[in-house]
Amino acid sequence: MYRQIQILLIILALFCLPVRANDNKPSEFLINDSIDADAVMHEVIKRAELYGGYIKGYDAQIYVKRVSQVLKKNILALFDPDFFFINQKNDNAILEAIAKVHYQSPNLFSHEIKAISGNIRNFKDVEARAMRFLNFNIYNPTSFNDEVLMPVSKSAFNYYRFSYLSEKDTLGTKVLTIKIEPLINSQRLIRGTISVIPELWIITNADISGRWEFCDFRVSSDFGISNDEFLLPTQTNLFFKIDLLGNHVENYYVSKTEYINVEKYEDKSKRDRLSYDLTDYFNVKLDTLPIVKDSVFWSKNRPVALTPSEKLIYEKTKNKQIDTLDLNKNKPWNLTKSIVSSKEFDFMHSDFRYSGLINPFQLAYSKLDGFVYWQQLKLNHNFESDQAIAFEPEIGFVFKRKEVFFKVPVSWLYQPKRMGEISLSLGNSNDSYNSKVIDKINDALRDSTFNFDDLNLEYYKHYYLSLKNSYELFNGFISNVGIDYHLYRPVKNAPKRRLTEILSALTDEDYVSFAPVIGFTYTPHQYYRFVGKRKQYVGSRFPTFSVEYARGIPNIINSNSNYERIEADVQQRIPLDLLRSVRYYVGGGIFTNAKSVYFADFTKFSKRNFPRSWDDQMGGIFHLLDSKWYNASNSYAQAHFMFESPFILSHLFKNVSKDILRERIYIGQLYLPALPCYTEAGYAIGNYIFSAGVFSGFERGRYSSLGVKFNFEIGR
Repeated sequence: MYRQIQILLIILALFCLPVRANDNKPSEFLINDSIDADAVMHEVIKRAELYGGYIKGYDAQIYVKRVSQVLKKNILALFDPDFFFINQKNDNAILEAIAKVHYQSPNLFSHEIKAISGNIRNFKDVEARAMRFLNFNIYNPTSFNDEVLMPVSKSAFNYYRFSYLSEKDTLGTKVLTIKIEPLINSQRLIRGTISVIPELWIITNADISGRWEFCDFRVSSDFGISNDEFLLPTQTNLFFKIDLLGNHVENYYVSKTEYINVEKYEDKSKRDRLSYDLTDYFNVKLDTLPIVKDSVFWSKNRPVALTPSEKLIYEKTKNKQIDTLDLNKNKPWNLTKSIVSSKEFDFMHSDFRYSGLINPFQLAYSKLDGFVYWQQLKLNHNFESDQAIAFEPEIGFVFKRKEVFFKVPVSWLYQPKRMGEISLSLGNSNDSYNSKVIDKINDALRDSTFNFDDLNLEYYKHYYLSLKNSYELFNGFISNVGIDYHLYRPVKNAPKRRLTEILSALTDEDYVSFAPVIGFTYTPHQYYRFVGKRKQYVGSRFPTFSVEYARGIPNIINSNSNYERIEADVQQRIPLDLLRSVRYYVGGGIFTNAKSVYFADFTKFSKRNFPRSWDDQMGGIFHLLDSKWYNASNSYAQAHFMFESPFILSHLFKNVSKDILRERIYIGQLYLPALPCYTEAGYAIGNYIFSAGVFSGFERGRYSSLGVKFNFEIGR
């Protein structure tokens, strides 16, 4: 077994090697009278860090137009029309908007919509999808929500091949055109061309294409070279095409920017900062959008003329244009859609989202549980102070175990700047068994003829009520104080004959635990951002440490439990480069000072019945470990290791890698007194639609099981 792990680690180390090494920077740009593209790109990359933060601030007017055409659609579009870029009301749709924009370094944006027209009801589509492509910074090492590695990053030569195409003269200025090709076919890389002015090494045009959320995209952006528009995008054309599962939709966007006032840094040192505040102060005024139908106004203020086909869309929908200011609200438009797909809309500062009664994307599969189907409802009310009340119940059915699980959390964010939140949660968990049974199990396991699979461990139904308060004492340090209340009610199952002795420990008595809880979580040098007045953590170069202590107190609200529970862990994500990373998690816990019967239900080591997004933090997850083991010991120690990269195995299959966003290798190790050695290893792939993995388990160094796991990621 350990030799197998060593082989895995060696393979993993090989994958960490660069795809291409090119550290020797050429000093000449002419080789045999031909431009050396690598030498050009070395200079562009060298200047990218300087140019990427050169602008101090600007005021501008931006014009944005979106044109959508549905060429083919079928019933699958009902499940998630937004995913297929299908407009709810019109197959052929157009939207125009004019906005005033203010930018202040490092990351303050303010957009005020001055005029809007068209037959698309939801402006958020343009805001959420298109803006990340229309306003990208070509000098950033990553773009498009940090999901694509740009060819100006320091590690670009490991992932891209560059070649010289042509040279042209523009108004007396020499411009070189460089072709960009990815070394591996991946969603994390792009292809296309960039135009570069030598000596200044600035990019005047980028024409690039790639894949994003199963869409083919192409974006062409012109950048200013005059003193007023230096380095800034002046016009961008964006084309999205999705041809998936019988649905074919094309979307075209164009933006043109007129800069009114531009400020630049004179000294690079003045823009260096040590603050951990990474807030994108991005504000779009959407509540009072001025609907302008006057054709004379648009003829005068539209910098990009309408094409004949766009004029035809306006003619056909002349009486169906936007005539209300309610562009945020997404009203129910189809009963079928409300049943089979998720539903989301805003109303009076409240956000509502429901997963859909028979939504197939709420289905998941794993070897342990079989199919799991669950429902989610989220209702958030936001106050003007950025305080918020959230109600997010979930209920699910595990087919293999024929069990229903639920949880009903309610929370109040009362101090958004300090992440102060009070939460109340009610729910049920896996059937459990008490410490008397644990002792007998441990004794029985010493007998080599004992078979744990013969046990029927559905002894007690477990219900819980948890009241917690979390508050940030200082940046990166959060305190958690609360009370856990557990009710264990015996299950009336007919015992197997050979279990008579073990089951004699059980009675008809309910067990109740009343336990005050205190915990702390600390991440040194924690970066954060504010969304309005709400503080959100966005990462750190240092580990996150966590500890929690609970004390079961008897004779309070029928409590008959007296024990102590201590758990602690440390976890960290370590970037290897802009696309690859390693994560680790190490933790443990123990029940101690027990003066009564108790139930070994740990917080950081427990069975999870509802599928979670694979982007959630690691910890406590063993994909093939049967639920019976989670209560079999009064202590545990666990360690998890994960390597993530877009280029592990999928690049070996050309038609597969283009739709895979991430690949992961997992290794997990668990120690329990009842199971001294359990190892799990796995490989998983994922993208915007699904995640899937295959895992292998080893008990005491011997192979024990093999299984697969599948989740939909849409809507997470």
